[in-house]
Amino acid sequence: MAIDFRFKLSILLLREADGWVAQCLDYDITAQGQTIAAAKEAFARTFAGQVVVDVQRGVEPLTGFNSAPLEYWSKLRKGPQFVSVNFKC
Repeated sequence: MAIDFRFKLSILLLREADGWVAQCLDYDITAQGQTIAAAKEAFARTFAGQVVVDVQRGVEPLTGFNSAPLEYWSKLRKGPQFVSVNFKC
């Protein structure tokens, strides 16, 4: 039986020395990649993996995660690298 979860996420993309970081603002989850596309793909895998682990453990997905620290919300107001995505897993 497939379970359908849908999330609307706000993700901040930050340039780092060795590439890019995708920081979810709704849940404090991050992933890295050499390019923006790679960071977004790594984030999708990480996020989906966490949902799967939570479901397998019998808990509501992502209940153990708080939103991102305030410093990232502040960066959102300063920079253009922000995407809002609908995520289905």
